[in-house]
Amino acid sequence: MKKYLIHTALFLGLSLFFFIPPLSLLMVTREIFTDLDPVIQSNEPYLIGFGMKEENYKFLKWQSLLKQNRKEVLVLGSSRVLQFRSEMFTTSFYNAGFTIKKMRDFLPFLTHLPEEKYPKILLIGLDQWMFNPETNKIHSHYFQKPIWESTVSYLPSMHNLSKSWKYLIEERQLLLQRHHKHFTRIGINATVYNTGFRNDGSKYYGYQIYHLLHQNQEVYDYQFSDTFKRIDKGKMNFEYAFKLDLNAYNDLYMLLSFCQQHEIKVVGILPPFAKVVNQKMCISGNYQYIDKIYPQIQPLFQQFNFECYDFKDMSNFGATDTEVLDGFHGGEKMYLRLLIQMLQQKSILNQVCNKNRLEKDLENAVNPLKVYPN
Repeated sequence: MKKYLIHTALFLGLSLFFFIPPLSLLMVTREIFTDLDPVIQSNEPYLIGFGMKEENYKFLKWQSLLKQNRKEVLVLGSSRVLQFRSEMFTTSFYNAGFTIKKMRDFLPFLTHLPEEKYPKILLIGLDQWMFNPETNKIHSHYFQKPIWESTVSYLPSMHNLSKSWKYLIEERQLLLQRHHKHFTRIGINATVYNTGFRNDGSKYYGYQIYHLLHQNQEVYDYQFSDTFKRIDKGKMNFEYAFKLDLNAYNDLYMLLSFCQQHEIKVVGILPPFAKVVNQKMCISGNYQYIDKIYPQIQPLFQQFNFECYDFKDMSNFGATDTEVLDGFHGGEKMYLRLLIQMLQQKSILNQVCNKNRLEKDLENAVNPLKVYPN
């Protein structure tokens, strides 16, 4: 009996040792047990950045659109549109980036929105690989109705608890320097890495920005090393292709047709790559499909009296590689540049932007990666 009690006590002690520290971390950072609904409906500024519950982002974006007033301007796309911010517009705005992966994802998102939530202007990011037939062959569960209409995940999994130990061991110095000031922070990325989504749906990359500005070689994709590996291997959205995916073209046609029927004006952009990344792809000769995208889709946009802009080469609008977060994500300053470029070309976005003010914002940018202070 005594031996049994000793074994039981030992088991309970080890269990408590395993569970309590990671649970404490997840609770203190509000990674778990956090109801997002009151936060979404509040006017208080927040930064929401989950380290392990990234599936909650789809819910966050979807519920923000449903529970807030209709937005005149809606941005829709992948993570490559997340630098468009409300400060850049003079009317109601929401950035629903990070909800789209493939061309076929756009239309289901819009059709499931209540019609009274449709925007006046839809700004869409058309990632070049959305037209890559080899990339589109790769099966993805990234975007499905159950994901962005499902309830938020409150409870930790065993994987979450195990991963929390990595934070506790490897990132203990950062944990002691948690960010507290300025606004509500929810999630490990927000509290520890100063990274997450703002109220307007845009994303702040505080950790990445800080370390890029200080030229920390340990930062993700430093000097585009990770992106170059993707290109060399032809993987992770950099699959080699020479022709366009006609199915993606048809999906785009259906999207534009739907928007015309519902009086939604569409502005499409092909997002920028870092200059050296763009050059490496061109030299390789393995991405001939990219130069075929704009000539193919621009007439389609014209057919519907919509707009489309090709920004894959950042040098065409005055940006440099100091303004990118990694090989295929531009920073805030770069996206302000391309917005101004569209305004200079008489875009319909002039109805919802003040070009003169934005040009002054660009001149007074905080640093190469940030325009606005927060």
